Amino acid sequence: MRRLLPFAVFAVFSVLAVSSAASRGDEPAVKAEAKSPNLPGPFHAYNVTGKYKGHYHSHISEFGLEPMVMIVTHEVEFSDPLKALLKQIDNAIDKNPAARLHAFVVVLSDDVPEVVGADGKTDDKRMEVTTQLEDQAKGLMLTHVDIVLAGKADLQKYDLDGTHFAFYLFQRAKVTASRLVKGNDKLTEAVTTELMAVLKEKAGAVRK
Repeated sequence: MRRLLPFAVFAVFSVLAVSSAASRGDEPAVKAEAKSPNLPGPFHAYNVTGKYKGHYHSHISEFGLEPMVMIVTHEVEFSDPLKALLKQIDNAIDKNPAARLHAFVVVLSDDVPEVVGADGKTDDKRMEVTTQLEDQAKGLMLTHVDIVLAGKADLQKYDLDGTHFAFYLFQRAKVTASRLVKGNDKLTEAVTTELMAVLKEKAGAVRK
């Protein structure tokens, strides 16, 4: 029963988030549906950091029944808002172990459309991108948020065409909240603040 508590909080906050936005006459930035859709499916990505570093692994298969954040980005050089978001999520996980929250970032590099290289040049580019991402993770001192590298085909079921940033909250194989940034829109400090508010409420990660 204790393990199901975060999911109960998820459902309550989903209603509050939509109601709050509606009262202001705004379109809710974070999509939270009354009936949570099924998670589109697991995929194996190349792990740049974490305990599976240097190997292919599916975080969704491992932690799909527990609260989990998945961020998708095309940024190989992380922007300041993305860095701030990752650091805040990492701190929230560290200080709220009872929430059993997990998180990982999927990088879709335009320079490495297929993670499994077709030739030596592709492999060299993958290693170059991997080193760049690993250095940023070290600079941010991320200990709980893993960075993985995937190809566009790996996330085909997520229907992310035209999306350059995506935030998902999963719980018990359901999508309980999501936020997509498309077109000319950008990930901003205001968006990251909103995402952290949702995360803290839904996943029980209330301590900064």
